[in-house]
Amino acid sequence: GAKVFAYSKDDPKLAAKHLDTALEKVFAESLMVQFQAFVLRADIAAMQDDAATLKQYVLAAKNLSLEETDEVAADVQRLAELEEILNL
Repeated sequence: GAKVFAYSKDDPKLAAKHLDTALEKVFAESLMVQFQAFVLRADIAAMQDDAATLKQYVLAAKNLSLEETDEVAADVQRLAELEEILNL
């Protein structure tokens, strides 16, 4: 849809609006997946008593600007627990 709008002379503003909305969703979803992966990797590092990797991924997860949603609530809680392990 957006590509057709963008290349038509009808409404480039509408095309930009549609594309911006789609890109925001993709960015938000990729951040969520990245956050979940970082927390999971930190959790595995904790199970392996690998403090350096644990710290690396806890800090990586904390550095993401992520809106807390129900989808990541358990991961946010687990990240807090992993931070306690590191005394951060």
